[in-house]
Amino acid sequence: MATTLLIVGYVLAVPPLIVFGKMWRRRWWLVYLAEVLGALCIGAGWLLKGSPWAFSVNVLWALGFGISFPLFAGRGKRWWVAVATGLIASFALGGLGYALIRSQFSKTKVAKESVGHAVADFRRTQGATNTAAAGLPPPGVYQYAATGKYTVAVAGLGKDTRVLPKTVPALLVSDGNCWTLNIRFFKQHQRTVRYCSDKKGGLRMVWLINQNKFFGLEHKAKSRCEPDQILSPGDKPGHSTPQKCKPMDKNQRFGKANATAVFDYIAAESMVISGQKLKVHHLRRTLVVKSLQSANVKQHLYYADKTGMLVRYRIDGKGSGLATFKSDYELTLKSLSPKR
Repeated sequence: MATTLLIVGYVLAVPPLIVFGKMWRRRWWLVYLAEVLGALCIGAGWLLKGSPWAFSVNVLWALGFGISFPLFAGRGKRWWVAVATGLIASFALGGLGYALIRSQFSKTKVAKESVGHAVADFRRTQGATNTAAAGLPPPGVYQYAATGKYTVAVAGLGKDTRVLPKTVPALLVSDGNCWTLNIRFFKQHQRTVRYCSDKKGGLRMVWLINQNKFFGLEHKAKSRCEPDQILSPGDKPGHSTPQKCKPMDKNQRFGKANATAVFDYIAAESMVISGQKLKVHHLRRTLVVKSLQSANVKQHLYYADKTGMLVRYRIDGKGSGLATFKSDYELTLKSLSPKR
């Protein structure tokens, strides 16, 4: 589709500027239509290919040319007057638009989420009534030791690199045989996952919410992948679970994306958390998204054998399109006993 739009656009837009000089005087309206429609098709094609700069340039040219050409060429003026005026109008519109965008979408200042604030939130919303079923992780506020950073860049707005704080709090709330784990990287960035444990000891990832804020824009995406069983008793190295992922909010742009994931069971390993040795299951999740915003993300997740608690989380991912991003960080649980 993108290539077709580019070919049609260039066929419409380029010849009138180079070859058909007489048409500027005799059939100026054909040149006008071909040039504007061509520029719009070229812009749409580059947008689908993930180039917002090329999209912006062609749309600005269509606007500038569309404003100037009927005023001059349609009144018998020389064609180069219309073209020059179109260029000037395009640059003027571009400069004004860029100034307005930068004034409205400045870099977001992030604030660290404190453990104390997270504990206060848990007490206010859950109190002492929230308890876990037997064999599940106890509710409360956990602490993860964090290392690494992630970067997001948006054309025309700039680049924002965020280094994770040394300690990241996470709220765990129990609900029957399920629980939600809300990891608070910053006040502006949270990741919430709902897990469930079945009677056979398996682990399910029911849904996932990513919430973040960049350049004054808030992004919240809730999705689920099926099948949602990510760990079953007896899984051995080499076992894979392919998934298809879709949004749970119909208004999400992610809805038209081709998103797939694969959970691979790596191995049963051992870890020491606050002096306590425990068995963990090491899984690798590979997420691939193909759309206007593409992504290729690898996550390594380590779950405690007896409770299903996430004890380590490592991510390495890249994305491109309207925005580019790169993530490379790791979280490791400090203690198996949460604060309440």
